[in-house]
Amino acid sequence: MLLAETVPVFSGYLAVMAVGFFVVQWDGPLARRLRQGFDALWVGAEILLFVLLGASIPLGVLSDVVGVGTLLLLVGTLIGRSLGWYFATLGSSWTVRERLFLLCGNSAKATVQAALGAIPLAQGVPGGEKILAIAALSILITAPLGAWAIPTFAPRLLERGEVDPTRASLCQEVKILAAVDGGCRSRRILQKLPN
Repeated sequence: MLLAETVPVFSGYLAVMAVGFFVVQWDGPLARRLRQGFDALWVGAEILLFVLLGASIPLGVLSDVVGVGTLLLLVGTLIGRSLGWYFATLGSSWTVRERLFLLCGNSAKATVQAALGAIPLAQGVPGGEKILAIAALSILITAPLGAWAIPTFAPRLLERGEVDPTRASLCQEVKILAAVDGGCRSRRILQKLPN
């Protein structure tokens, strides 16, 4: 992130995301431990982020952009996200129903809008207050709608399958037993190893 500020040829945010993707693929247990730590940190940071966002919204501007902002959200969510999820999952083993669930399952986005919505205003971009107001409007519309849509459509569109053990965290101790053909010495070989 510091290098991206001094050498503005790449995005530090994208670099952080890319590192996260690589950690998940290369070391699943490390990714789970990191996620647990960041989840604990995020509890306080989320409150601070949304309080600051709410304090910086000009309510007069918000009332001016309700119609245009709602139309923009509908087009962006229904068309933009649908196309995005379609192309992102093209060639995958996901079913049509799973792909359809992605639209409602990932519509409840508020964090990115809250974090990035105020940047144009802080940078002095003309119309920055309108961008912030539309970001706040997107939170007010998509978060409750997504919170309703996920439990409503998940049982209808998804099937309960087996959990991938490489992606799930284990809550119990793992014991591995092995059978070795050792002939008459097999009783001495097959014994419980100390923890």
